[in-house]
Amino acid sequence: MNIWITGASKGIGRALALEFKSDADHLFVSSRTSDDLPSGNGLIPIAFDAFSPHTIERAASEVSAKIASLDLLIANAGICEYQDSTDMTLDLTRRVMAVNYEATIALIIGALPLLRASAKLGNRPQLVVISSSITLLPLPRSSAYAASKAALEAFIQSLRYDLHNEGIDVTIVQPGFVDTPLTRLNDFAMPMLITAPEAAKRIRRGIIQRKHIVRFPKRFTTILGAIGLLPERLKVSLIRRISTVNTKKQELHK
Repeated sequence: MNIWITGASKGIGRALALEFKSDADHLFVSSRTSDDLPSGNGLIPIAFDAFSPHTIERAASEVSAKIASLDLLIANAGICEYQDSTDMTLDLTRRVMAVNYEATIALIIGALPLLRASAKLGNRPQLVVISSSITLLPLPRSSAYAASKAALEAFIQSLRYDLHNEGIDVTIVQPGFVDTPLTRLNDFAMPMLITAPEAAKRIRRGIIQRKHIVRFPKRFTTILGAIGLLPERLKVSLIRRISTVNTKKQELHK
């Protein structure tokens, strides 16, 4: 197999690279710089900056120069920044959308010719996009992050039908809280937190089973999904209680 994993310098991406290392003839691993990428036989670092579409195009060209086809693309690179109604900025929203939405689409566009080449060889290549369980229930302070992942999923869901007809499978991954350098910056409790290696094993299992959607931990994502299906009035009454703005209300209206 020829595999390309982005966001591979840490967290879920790095764990996925180690998980798939023994399965790959060529395993391309990407992050902003190649300094922190996992290394070893068969691992090929391909750096690109998610804020720069030009570097993504260049990375796709580098991969194309080394292999004629790609069997598995795992689009994992992403960022998370929080904001509430008292400190919203357009710059923050644009920054999160640029990485989580636009850069992922640019990556897919760059890699599609290689995935199509694999399909023409009689293989069943696979596109895997790491989204988030936040799409099941957008939570306070997650407006930019939730919007970026929701937009990404809508794009991928629409694209899925065409790619299926081209012989390319699509898997969307919606993880809960995973212990990574990114989530360690969170200033709130993260229920049912799992390790990055455990997340990688669950993702790998879902990829092998060619699932359309991979969600975990099951109990956590089931709870989010159930709350998301509540009548809007009840859902708002419930979720507003965890908003940080709720604790600031008296100060805001002095």
